[in-house]
Amino acid sequence: MADPTKPLSDLLAQFSSRLSAVESSLGLEGGAAAVTGSTAPAPAAAAAGGDSPRIVAYDAYITAHLEPFVAAATALNPACEELGDITRRAFAAQRDFLVMATQSKKPTNGASLDTAKIMPFLKDLQSAFRDCGASATPDPNHQKTVNEGLQALQWLLMEPTPMEYVKEMIGASDFWGNKIRMQHKNTDGGEPHIAFVTTFKNLLNELVNYIKAHHTTGVTYNPQGGDVSAASVAPAPAPAAAKPAAKAGSGGSGLADVFAGIKSIDQSSGKTAGLKAVSKDQQTWRKEYAGGDKPAPVKKAPV
Repeated sequence: MADPTKPLSDLLAQFSSRLSAVESSLGLEGGAAAVTGSTAPAPAAAAAGGDSPRIVAYDAYITAHLEPFVAAATALNPACEELGDITRRAFAAQRDFLVMATQSKKPTNGASLDTAKIMPFLKDLQSAFRDCGASATPDPNHQKTVNEGLQALQWLLMEPTPMEYVKEMIGASDFWGNKIRMQHKNTDGGEPHIAFVTTFKNLLNELVNYIKAHHTTGVTYNPQGGDVSAASVAPAPAPAAAKPAAKAGSGGSGLADVFAGIKSIDQSSGKTAGLKAVSKDQQTWRKEYAGGDKPAPVKKAPV
């Protein structure tokens, strides 16, 4: 005699299988196990966070907008190529931070973010900032454009308006980018410099769009995730013809040190160094008033 419960069992098995597939694509755990009673571990990719929709979107963003800038920097000179490598390192460190967030509950200390727990995921970013501030190029405006723009990655700690912060840094970067545009506009060999500025600004503008879609009020953590200390970050997929990233250094131990590598920029480029204040008696425009009567007022022409 056929088992009357078999059709129901088959239907439940199909439902569980489909639910597991959906959870795997979203990086979730536990739902299918609750239905079937299974205790099988989650797929390795889901545990690493690499297949989270937020990370999939980030990888697509990097492929579309970071690699064109790296190529433009490489086409200029070795010093600008170094800026491209530093930028790639910084965005790789940003990805590591976001992967950690897909696996972890938001680390808090009371009502605020617990920065001590997320510090290990900021060290590589700090290292890239420090190296960018110390780099030198034939035209310092290129270094200053990137140095200011990379500060936008501090949005990882900005709540609740990370997009506004990134936009401010885009403006600061574009101040130096406009100098490059003016210097190389309509000149022989100027196109690679214009491409350097254009692709870098586009990289930052598209970061605003990514944040708007996935982290509107700050980094989105996983409410069902574990402790930050248990996060496991898998390496990002290597882009086509990617150069090996430079070795990242170790970072500081406090939030104030996280971005200490960003050096202050003298917008005068040293042109005002050593200038002295001019006293009143040395100001030539005052000589006509020194001693004697004041000059006669000039008559106004009749209207």
